[in-house]
Amino acid sequence: MSRTIIKIFGEQAESFLQNLITGDIKLLQGNQAIYSCLLSPRGRYQFDFFVIKINDYFLIDIQSSQVSKFLETLKYRKLITKVDFKILPEYKVYTTKTKIADSLISFADPRLELLGFRSILQNTPKAEDILLNYDEIRFKNAIPEGADFTFDKSIPIEFGMDELSALSYSKGCYMGQEFTNSAKNKLVIRKRVISIISNLPLSNGDIIKNKEDTAVGEVIATLGGLSLALFSMQYKDEDIFVNNQKVEKYIPQWIKIYSID
Repeated sequence: MSRTIIKIFGEQAESFLQNLITGDIKLLQGNQAIYSCLLSPRGRYQFDFFVIKINDYFLIDIQSSQVSKFLETLKYRKLITKVDFKILPEYKVYTTKTKIADSLISFADPRLELLGFRSILQNTPKAEDILLNYDEIRFKNAIPEGADFTFDKSIPIEFGMDELSALSYSKGCYMGQEFTNSAKNKLVIRKRVISIISNLPLSNGDIIKNKEDTAVGEVIATLGGLSLALFSMQYKDEDIFVNNQKVEKYIPQWIKIYSID
């Protein structure tokens, strides 16, 4: 996995994170983790990651391609807060079938049970312990992460961040909370990320249409014949097509069907 571990530490590390990210730091206990996002003031996606607490510091498990911009954002937001950040290049993240005993920490993926465990360690686990088809599982079950989002544009609740436990509605204020709560309370979430199955590989940006040639969605990520698409749920019972070829859609049970009125 192309992931990086960042250590966040300092006298005010906990309050800094709690006031910034969408997840609730107070839920961190034992060998658990939370899945969370960092949003813009307008409630748009910027980063998604896992947060783990070890003793008096925190670890962030984040996609490596996001690290530079993520650290820039943290440094900009810290102001005079007593908190520091450090990349830990000696540690790697593996998706595993079970907990790995000699890990720094090994925890059940807090999103969905089918995603297995995440293990942070310096050595490579045994081959039989690694969950090799992790991305295939994600794509088959419409679970986006990292580059599947559009920076500063994607609306988290459309991408399943509510059901995947990344959004807290009970803790204190955080960046982008007002927009997120408003979207949740209105219960009119017309677009959702779903899975698309095609005989031919699709491309990011491909437009999904119905038989009336109306645009009903867009491909946002691909993995061979599997794709993720941002889809208008009012067309969930219709046949759909990409590049004049019929494709199959799959809406996993974990996805809520909000009002489409």
